[in-house]
Amino acid sequence: MAEISFCAKSNDNTIADDELKSFKNEISSILGLHDDNDEIKDQIIDDLLNNGRQSLAKYEDDIKPKTYRAEMNNADSKLIVLLKKYFYRQWETQYELSNEWFISFLTQYQNEKAPNLYERVLTRTAENGNEYLKNCPILSIILQLLLENIDDECLKNTDTFDDLWSTITNEGLKSITKYSTYIKEEVMNEQLDKSQSILFRALREYHRPQVFSLLKKHNIPETDTMYDSTLDEVAENGWLTGKDDIEQKITSKSDQILHSNQQQQEAADQHKTLVNTHSTSSLIEEATGSNEGQAQESMTDETIKVFFIQFGETIYVPVSSASTIEDVIKYVCQKSVRSMDIDYKNYYLFSKKNDDPFDNDKTLKETNILAIDDPDLQLKMKTGIREQIIKLAQIKVVGNQDKIGVNPQTQADDIQCGNIDSNNAESLLDGSEAANSNELMTNDGKAKNLNRSEHTPISKSLETKKSNASPGFRTLSLPAQDVPSKDAANVLQKEDLADNYQQFQKKIQEIGEKITRDPVLRQKIAEKFNE
Repeated sequence: MAEISFCAKSNDNTIADDELKSFKNEISSILGLHDDNDEIKDQIIDDLLNNGRQSLAKYEDDIKPKTYRAEMNNADSKLIVLLKKYFYRQWETQYELSNEWFISFLTQYQNEKAPNLYERVLTRTAENGNEYLKNCPILSIILQLLLENIDDECLKNTDTFDDLWSTITNEGLKSITKYSTYIKEEVMNEQLDKSQSILFRALREYHRPQVFSLLKKHNIPETDTMYDSTLDEVAENGWLTGKDDIEQKITSKSDQILHSNQQQQEAADQHKTLVNTHSTSSLIEEATGSNEGQAQESMTDETIKVFFIQFGETIYVPVSSASTIEDVIKYVCQKSVRSMDIDYKNYYLFSKKNDDPFDNDKTLKETNILAIDDPDLQLKMKTGIREQIIKLAQIKVVGNQDKIGVNPQTQADDIQCGNIDSNNAESLLDGSEAANSNELMTNDGKAKNLNRSEHTPISKSLETKKSNASPGFRTLSLPAQDVPSKDAANVLQKEDLADNYQQFQKKIQEIGEKITRDPVLRQKIAEKFNE
């Protein structure tokens, strides 16, 4: 699962200029940096203040060997002591006003609860700078103090802390139980109690900017109790679950208009605004001049429900009759939890009631979607190869049924669907825009043409020579006396058609595996074929 990262910003307070200058002067003095090369001097100091003592290794040639060894190899060197003091002052000035409880928590660990553990986390920060602080120092420091069995070796050599970060932010406070081997049972039980949990507070701070931003964009006043209650739910249950709660609350407070996390998407070709984040009375507006009737029509407020099959999400889309199918697809893809990984062009919209995909260029009025009480709309990834080949085969079957019979002059190639050559396949692949299937057929000419099969008439027992048939494909072979009726010929035709399709599909898969060296991509291709 991709990490959803909401930067919990701290207060804007930073270390005062005169104090920062004092820290820099002390570092310069400790390392013997000369003023005659201010550029390299400033670079070394800035690197140390951001990335800790370990960053000094990049500048070994710029420092006297004796000084370098003393400051890098000594656990209590002047440099490491100064950096610990600097990082603590940084936390203190950033959070002492906005999050006083956090400073109290640090002081408690430093003086009473676990001085050694506090010293270990502070030293780790002085050594590595912001590497483990991620985008929310409050949450990172608290996790490092609470899960004390995640030591330096575990941090450097495993992905445990990264996994913990992703889990706790996506699944919430309760997911801490998944890491019970790294935290004392007494501490874990204490943190699971929201009334006294410092971790619960840290998660609130992590999610605060994103949650508040969503609510403000929908004109929900900050005095509303919904802010605190929503923040509590997200901190407890994680963003993945909390996102659904937010959607439900916004729906009830904003006449079922789903929240907009990003800047409203415009349909450039028609100059219409799909999402209105300002009022419920003008959800979709015309950006260009039009007659009064059209303007009135475009301002009709509607919300349609779309089920995103791939991720199991139900997304409510605010639309008007002038919105296009492509607008709806774009909106659903943007609102999905995996929006960063999605290209809307790889999906199509259809109604489960008839399974026919809608034309992306048509408006909702033209498709009559808004006139149906429950159109049961679904968004699905295109699987053009399989579907279009099957459709082509079905069309060919229907077109040939009148030609197939007991007439000895009927030609076998009229009922043979093995003549789909690579050019036809390539055109299908180009039209699908799904799973990048066209690369399988066009990469360096690795997809060889499938030769047209040659057949003899049924009157000559329909015995097709293997030497003339397409390699690896079955051809239709039926003695004249074994064709008692038109229905029997149809059955045999469909069987051969199915076999040929399977062979064709297998060859494409084999080609894809040969030209794909990335095992992950190869697995994805295999999964798409299995679908």
